[in-house]
Amino acid sequence: MSEIQVGRSDSLSDSSIPNPFFHRVTVSALDKLQILVMSVTVFPLRAVLLLVCLFLMWIASTIATYGLTADRKKPMSGWRREMKIIVRSLIRGVLFACGYHRIRVVDSSCHLPGVSKTRAPIVVGAPHTSFFDAIIMFACEDFPTGVSRIENGEIPFLGVTVKFTQPVYVMREDRMSRQKTIGELKRRATSDDSWPEIVIFPEGTCTNGQSLIAFKPGAFIPGVPVRPVVIRHRNRMNTAYWTWDGPGAYTVMWLTLCQFSTEAVIERLPVYVPNSDEKRDPKLFASNVRKVMAESLNLPVSDHSFEDCRLMLYSAKLGLPSATGVLEFQKLTRKLGVQYDDVKALLEKFSVLVKNGKGQITLEEFGSYLELPVSDSLRQLFLLYDRNCSGTIDFREYIIGLHLVSQPANTEDVIRLAFELFDEESKGYITEPELVKILHTAFGMSKSNTRELFRHVDLNEDGKISYEEFKAYSEKQPEYAKLFLTYQQLMKSENATNSTIGKHETASKKNS
Repeated sequence: MSEIQVGRSDSLSDSSIPNPFFHRVTVSALDKLQILVMSVTVFPLRAVLLLVCLFLMWIASTIATYGLTADRKKPMSGWRREMKIIVRSLIRGVLFACGYHRIRVVDSSCHLPGVSKTRAPIVVGAPHTSFFDAIIMFACEDFPTGVSRIENGEIPFLGVTVKFTQPVYVMREDRMSRQKTIGELKRRATSDDSWPEIVIFPEGTCTNGQSLIAFKPGAFIPGVPVRPVVIRHRNRMNTAYWTWDGPGAYTVMWLTLCQFSTEAVIERLPVYVPNSDEKRDPKLFASNVRKVMAESLNLPVSDHSFEDCRLMLYSAKLGLPSATGVLEFQKLTRKLGVQYDDVKALLEKFSVLVKNGKGQITLEEFGSYLELPVSDSLRQLFLLYDRNCSGTIDFREYIIGLHLVSQPANTEDVIRLAFELFDEESKGYITEPELVKILHTAFGMSKSNTRELFRHVDLNEDGKISYEEFKAYSEKQPEYAKLFLTYQQLMKSENATNSTIGKHETASKKNS
């Protein structure tokens, strides 16, 4: 049988960018010795210094916030504002205790003629690779504020410092929280009051810094100028990176404190003033700012997003490798229109298909899922899903296959045509012998599997399948529609080939 040609869309091709949420610390024998020695010598001293700085910071923040309410609508002034100098110095002490002996600040805008050096209402930082990022920004910028969960204000010792920064609070239990947060960002950004700059990390999560993932539009919705700031951490073992698939927070802190020294470099890029199109379209604004920052860092951009992280966690919960959920979610949303809840439901379905624990479906597993033996029709359908011809289908290929192969084929006309094929006598329903006959002949399905399938489709258990039951099952399992069309194409191809051979044989007989 001839193969059906499989088209491939470059726009949905596999990303060449490594998983941005994966990081490992490579430790040599010499590194292990260093960590061992410093764990019992330098680490305790640094830990004590860290606690002292945190305690003094708590005292200073408590004094500065005495008598203030959390919902204050005006920036701090007078002596309270001056207290920021003390708190900022103590934050720098915290970083020193963590091994950040040198923090270098580079102001690129100073070298560009005609560029405004004025402060922007919002500062966007990237790549967001560590919990150290926010601490560094508070120590090196003019004591900015940020966006924080309201629960962070209740953290022992640190909570009072969070309140002192007067952040824009997010309340997750409030359904209107997102709108309120954006409203407060707009109010502060356009206010005549001397509010501090608002620091936002638009990636929304931590990565390994090898690319810039999709920026969330929140920081760009106000449509005001933003100041991009790029951050880099440098030590010999790259211990500062805190990712979803990597060392935990305590391990990152311990390993960083056991380094001789860690350097941070902050580069302030020129203030980015949005044009009229960018003010109307926050996503365009975010994309263009990301492009500027990526060029400064000499890094690629990717369509990974925070939703990929959520799917990574859910993959692990379902017993799959966490990397199964890394899809470049933003690209799939843009190209296929899929939403997070839809993909999460498909991930649950996919986990049932996978039997090898590797997060990929083999041809045999695909057939087992459809309760079909391996046949030419099944192979052709499998090839349509297996976009990189690896011999397996990963979760990304499965989603693309469903949306570009199976679901478009699962039309009312195709379902009606398939039903009429099974309903040989046009009775308006399908009997079990009819289903067994067609599926066994066309796809080699065993009689026991066919009877089991019949019971799944026959919802009211009346011994026959109505069109409504047939359609409901077809919509639930769209792979069958494409399988049916593939079988038709193969049969037409085979019949055409047989017809051509027959004509040649007839012509040969006449000539002889």
